[in-house]
Amino acid sequence: MSALERVLCPGMDLTANEFRRLEADREDGNKQNVESDRERERNGSDRSESGFRTRIAVQLAATAGAMALLPEMKLTSLGAFPGTGELGTGALAVPATMFLSLAIMNAVRKIGSQYALAGVVSLAALGAFCLLSWLNTAVLPMVLSFASAGAVGLFMLIGRLRSGHSGFMPLGDIAGFLLAVVALSMPQATGGAVSPAVVFTALALPLVNLLSVALGRVMNGRSPFMTDSTPGFSGTSHRVLVSLSLVFPLLAIAAAVLEVSDAMLFISLAGLCAAYYAVSRRPDYNQGS
Repeated sequence: MSALERVLCPGMDLTANEFRRLEADREDGNKQNVESDRERERNGSDRSESGFRTRIAVQLAATAGAMALLPEMKLTSLGAFPGTGELGTGALAVPATMFLSLAIMNAVRKIGSQYALAGVVSLAALGAFCLLSWLNTAVLPMVLSFASAGAVGLFMLIGRLRSGHSGFMPLGDIAGFLLAVVALSMPQATGGAVSPAVVFTALALPLVNLLSVALGRVMNGRSPFMTDSTPGFSGTSHRVLVSLSLVFPLLAIAAAVLEVSDAMLFISLAGLCAAYYAVSRRPDYNQGS
């Protein structure tokens, strides 16, 4: 290095060997940082996967206990469809009930952090189930719906007193479980007057979000069952969500009273899910998967 370079760049007074050694040390440091970042990601992923498995195990155990205490919860039919008639679950009744219970619980849990939306959705759906039970003189689901609505309302009040708003994480888990028990009991407890399609219509808001997020994970090459921190309906205003949480239970009541076919309800739900998925993938919607 020349005298002029030493004057202008005093920090660069290095020989060629020293410079190469410095570059090698810098590369080693970068590699160590990369490995450290990857290790943190692996540990975080392992913890997330472990928490996910624990939650699923607890939900399965809770569902099994509820089915043992409430045989009506076991779903023996998915409804009537043109050309096939009554689509019974047969030997798959227990696995089908378990799967749908997990879907309902995790769908409600997914929206649990959105301004107490889990509580609002649960109260609206339980109110619809209570009214449909009364219309069909089904005492058991009416009592279950009323008691569950009271429990959800109490937990919303506790959340407001503790944190200043009515949304806190246990609410999504509790409301999801109560809603799953009541919803899956409705078809048998009402003698088939309230079909599974009507039940899913009342729960369309959380279920459509869950299916859309799961589909987005699949499209991105990820497992649809793996948990993440993406909140539900991150690109939709609170006022719209609250309105929809009331609209879908009202539509379910109308569908049951007017005896809308199960096939029409399932087709409508599939179309709604496809439409929401398309909208939620727009760049300006601000929703990740």
